[in-house]
Formats: sequence, C-alpha cells, structure tokens
Amino acid sequence: MSLLKVPPAPAKPFPEYKWRWATLTPTEGLNNPSVFIGVLRALCNHEGESPSSNQLQHSLEIVQQETHSTVDLIRTTDRNLMRNSGQYWKALGVISSTRPIKLTNFGKKVCVGEITPSEFSATVIKTLTLPNVRIGEDVSKWEAKGLLIKPLELILDILAELYNLAGKEEAYLTAQELTQIVIPLAGAKSILNNYTSAILAHRKGALNVSSWVDCTPESNDKRMAKEFLLFLCHYGYIEEARVFNPVIAEFEYRFQLMDVSPDEISDLATMPDFGENELDEALVTIRASTIPDMMDRRRVSREMVERPGQKAFRKQVFKAALNQCAITGASLEPVLQAAHIIPAARNGADDKSNGLCLRSDIHILFDNGLLRLHPTGDIQLASHVTAEKCYSILPKKIVIPRYVNPANLDWRIKYT
Repeated sequence: MSLLKVPPAPAKPFPEYKWRWATLTPTEGLNNPSVFIGVLRALCNHEGESPSSNQLQHSLEIVQQETHSTVDLIRTTDRNLMRNSGQYWKALGVISSTRPIKLTNFGKKVCVGEITPSEFSATVIKTLTLPNVRIGEDVSKWEAKGLLIKPLELILDILAELYNLAGKEEAYLTAQELTQIVIPLAGAKSILNNYTSAILAHRKGALNVSSWVDCTPESNDKRMAKEFLLFLCHYGYIEEARVFNPVIAEFEYRFQLMDVSPDEISDLATMPDFGENELDEALVTIRASTIPDMMDRRRVSREMVERPGQKAFRKQVFKAALNQCAITGASLEPVLQAAHIIPAARNGADDKSNGLCLRSDIHILFDNGLLRLHPTGDIQLASHVTAEKCYSILPKKIVIPRYVNPANLDWRIKYT
C-alpha cells in the first residue's frame, strides 16, 4: 500500500510554467541524431558566416538529401533554418551564436569526433537545465520560486526508481504521464517518491489527475514536452514500445529503459551537479565513469543478437574479407565480428558493401565513435584511446577493402 500513497495535487509555481525544449513550435525531426550532427558539421564548416549564406544553404541541401530528412533544412535565405530553429543547437550548448554562426568549444569537439554520441548525450543529461538560459528563457519567475530542474536526469531517476520499486515491467513513462504527473510535480519541487507513487497509483486507477494543474495548455506544449523523451530515445537510454494496457483496454506508447541500467542511472545522479556553462567539466567526469562504455557495449551486443539479417550479413562480410580484420589483420574467427558502416539503427543495409570485418574490440571502438575510418583509409582515434599502448600501435591508414562502398564511410563520418 505504501507504493499507492497519493501525493497532494501540486500547484503551478507561476502561470507560464512549462517544460520548453528549444522552441515554442517544435520540429521533432531536428532531434534525429544524423540530422542534428549533420547540420552542426555544416555550421562548423561555415562558422563566421551569415546563416542565410548561399554556401551554407548548399551544405544544408546536401545534409537533407543524404540523411533523407523529413524536415526542410534549406527553406529560404530570409526564413533560414537558424532563424526558425537555431535554438535546437543553442539549447544543447553546441552553438553560441547564429548571427554570425559561432560554435562553442564543446560543439567543435562534437563536430570533429572528439566526443562520442554517448559522451555527448550523457553530458547533455547532466547539464541541461530549466529554465534554459542558452535559448533566452526568462529566469526571473523561476528564480523567485527557487526552481531549477534537470529534466532529462529527472526522467531517468524516475524510471530507475520505478524499476527498483515495482520491477522492470513498470520502468516506463508515457507522454501523458510526463505531462500530467511529472511536469506538475516538478514545478512543486516534489521528492522522487512522490513521482513514483503518483505514477503507480494512476496506473492502478487510484489517482485521477484530471483535476491537477495543466502545464501543457497550448497546442504545441505536449509536443514540446515529448522532445525530452525523444532525446533519451535517440541516444539509447529508453525505447518507445506499443503495449496493450488492460486497465484502459487500449494500446499505448511507453518509453521504457533500454541500454542503461538503474545502477548506471544512480551513478549518473551521484555525479556532481554541473551548470549549463560547464559542459567541458561535465564531460571530464563522465569520461571517468563507465556509463558511456557500458551503454555502448550493451547496445552493440543487443544489435548483433536482435538484428534479423545479422547472420547472413556476417557470412557475406566474412567471405568478402577472407576472415581478416580490416584494421588489425587478425584472422582468428572467434574474435571477429561483422560491423555495419551505416548503423543498422539508421537503416544501414545488411550488405557487404556496408560492412567491415573487425576484431571485437575494434568493432566496439568503431561503433562507439572512438575509432573513425575515413573514405581515404585514414584512421582517427579518440585521444584517450591513443593513450592506451595496445591501440597506439594501430595503423594510421589502411587500404579500404574492395568490397566496401566508400560512400557509406563518407556518410558515417558526416552523420554519426
């Protein structure tokens, strides 16, 4: 019964209180990692220019074509992408200015591959704060209530607590639970147990939240709030699943834990707090933890097991590669794996032209962005990988195997 203890209905801290991701009119496709990083690299190549420059528009046209973006990235020079949606990149601390275009130090490191996707996402989780001063949110009303929220970290904390209290099956959130329960309670500075108690009680029909304050009254507010869940989805912390709910006799979409464990979420929570201007400091702490490595290793293992065409793909790649690692030359079959160049999660084909035969540890480095292979054959290692003696002796350049399509390597360098 203690799990069903219902917290009191929260009050809005101030009338305009809501969770804002980037803009008031969200464009969800811009959070797609390939589009996000592709645009960021285009901005990096045109740093110092106007966001309406013809050169940038041409680069964005290429990004749109190569990522098959559902969002129009080109638009017009007067209504350019940065004018309408530049806050998507500002909000996460990778650009500081759109007129002219200027990247942050953190953003530049992301561009050149010095920061892996897992390191990037964990850093954002630790530093993204509401109100978000990077996008010019008015902080005065938040400060008057002593209100400061780390929304992504809070969502993960709630999921981990649900897991610990009620098991894996209950470790999920719906978009409705986020908007109707989590966001109102966050505005009231609730303790963690209040969130989980309210969610579990609501699922059992013991709590009616229809009379609670509405923190998503405008047409775009619910979409804007869902962006926080989508970010965690894009970077492998949670996954969206369609599940039948017998209580309401309907299917619902649940965001449930995926490649991160409750213990790792706890480790993330016990790290020092970092402000929105402490991205580099947060990155150092995150790199010293095991969280990005564990998540990436778990993701690689899961994809190799779950990918329907993986067995045939492996056979194709091994045959074409003559059972030899493309980078180390290792030929002992038990340590070799078939790696997708364009990731399976980004619709990479199960074809040898999109594959590499790699030693298992090299595969992990490759999939995690710690080893980058250019179409020229040049190999780029993350600095902390190069510091390891066993990897410092890897070749600086290889001959790209004939069975590999260099265009796939080019895509990977640009969009992962």
